[in-house]
Amino acid sequence: MTQSKHPLAIALLTSLSGFTAATLSTNAAADNWYIGAEFGAGSYTTSLSSNLDLDKEDSEKKAVNELDSSNYLRLQFGNYINKNLRVYGYMQVGDNTELSYEEYSMGIINIGDDLVQVPVKETVQFDKDDYQLGLGSDYLFHFNDDWSVFAGGNLGYYSSSLKYTYKSNVANLPGMQYSVSKTSKNNGVTAGLNAGVGYNINEQWRLETGAKYSVLVDNDHKIQFEDEYMTYKFKGTSQYYLNASYQF
Repeated sequence: MTQSKHPLAIALLTSLSGFTAATLSTNAAADNWYIGAEFGAGSYTTSLSSNLDLDKEDSEKKAVNELDSSNYLRLQFGNYINKNLRVYGYMQVGDNTELSYEEYSMGIINIGDDLVQVPVKETVQFDKDDYQLGLGSDYLFHFNDDWSVFAGGNLGYYSSSLKYTYKSNVANLPGMQYSVSKTSKNNGVTAGLNAGVGYNINEQWRLETGAKYSVLVDNDHKIQFEDEYMTYKFKGTSQYYLNASYQF
């Protein structure tokens, strides 16, 4: 997946970036700039397609439901255009998800002229990472000077990777070890909607909590070795978050 496969979305993101930059520049003198940090936790909707005959006990099948973590840390920098509208840019890092499965079985090898049964240890490991850059805007409704609710959306660009590693070790014998790995990388467009409630601790500090739903367009990771393949699809994410910001 490359950026050029989403020309309309990238054009929209570019236009929004220009509009946001112009808006922030226009309002710079208003002293309504803020910086914030946000932690979120949730899960992807995931699925697996494969031409392998996998059952629920296979490591590759188990992983589809355990790779769904979408926890993240986000840094935001923005401006309150007025009392009810703000715009911001953000950088986001998803938590690194590492899964490892071990299986043991008995195999048969040749030692001299004899067939010997030996223990075999198989290890399957997954490593998942994702990053985002984007822009967003929120509309705020104030109940009073301290409490408010808000809703908004964001549009951004994501980069994600999924690494699959298989290792086998036959009875810890030198020369009887095997390892192979494959890494799938994706880049594309992400979009989301969010809503929440905020509380002004004082004139500078503000706390917010809420929920959001996001999609990463075409975030499919295909792991393929010769004629065998597995495709892990990471669709929409549902997340809850806590945000602290400082206005200066």
